[in-house]
Amino acid sequence: MTYGTENNRYGGLTLVPTSDRFLPLAKEVKDYLEIFNEERRVVKFPTQTDLARPVYDYRASGEPFVRQTNEHICDHDVYILTSGPGTPEMLMELFMTEMYMVGRHASRITLVCGYLPLSRSDKDEKETELAVLPHIIHLIKSAAYDDLHRIISCDLHAPQNVMAAGKPALITEVSMARLVLTKVINDALEKFRPDKIAFSLLDEGSAKRFAWAVKSVSEEFGIPFPVIIGKKIRKDSETTKIEGLTGDLDRLPGSLVIGIDDEVATAFTQIQIATEFIRTLGVSEFWGMAVHGIFCKNAVENLMAPGCPISRIYTTDTVPFCDRQERMAPLFESNRPHVVPFAPEVAQIISHHHWGHSIRTFR
Repeated sequence: MTYGTENNRYGGLTLVPTSDRFLPLAKEVKDYLEIFNEERRVVKFPTQTDLARPVYDYRASGEPFVRQTNEHICDHDVYILTSGPGTPEMLMELFMTEMYMVGRHASRITLVCGYLPLSRSDKDEKETELAVLPHIIHLIKSAAYDDLHRIISCDLHAPQNVMAAGKPALITEVSMARLVLTKVINDALEKFRPDKIAFSLLDEGSAKRFAWAVKSVSEEFGIPFPVIIGKKIRKDSETTKIEGLTGDLDRLPGSLVIGIDDEVATAFTQIQIATEFIRTLGVSEFWGMAVHGIFCKNAVENLMAPGCPISRIYTTDTVPFCDRQERMAPLFESNRPHVVPFAPEVAQIISHHHWGHSIRTFR
């Protein structure tokens, strides 16, 4: 095969995982890009994909450092692969990786971030906690000395997240919601009649973010799925209460309800609303759906507890599972999680972006 970059002014394409946690994703994306080249179904001009792997270590003093040569970086179109949650260690690795891409003279630097770090901290928490997201975006930009071309992230927590950049089009949101919903509906139709499937959106915010995806798959399948909207009262970052449900509740007895949210963290909210549906509305079964599978703190214990009302939970691996397999093993052995892989979507996004095509319209 003949590769060429004469039609791309940013040079060859290079993938850079920010740590070993994202190395499997980088390898999968590289494989998919090679398949796209063979099939010629995504890009008009195939190009070789390189993989640059920074090495992170610590001095005897505990101070971090990185080893990274110029190879595959200088004059290349570089895509840094990372995600949340935004722990101090992960953020430091990201900042140092960006600095090295600038120092090694990358032609263009793009951050592909499945789950935007600290994206839930988009507004002040009562009187004591300020919104952190604008500060984090500022640090991400600063780490690249303003050479960062774009941040591409999936299913942001709120529309105002894109404004945290303070610069038009720096943050571009793409969505995995429709892909996950398609998987959910295909599985649901194997067990339930079409008129016995309904969707639940936890609040008006969820309705604004995901109603389009429900409408889209309803049209695709030719089934007018009813949508139930809850009233979620968020007391703080860890305490949520559901008060009231609106929609075609008369259709729910004996039905499957699929609860949609942007992420599942401890699963407390999803379990609470699933209990409400089953106990008071006669729902036959409740499945959860969340784009980002955080599964933090006691999420596994909550979902594995006797009497847990959620029989399945659909998500993606925008937050990788490779470094938490042992902790997640009991949950996966229960066959509750169903994961839609992120890598094929990332490969298409990067391929389209690399060649200057829209990353919003290929779905």
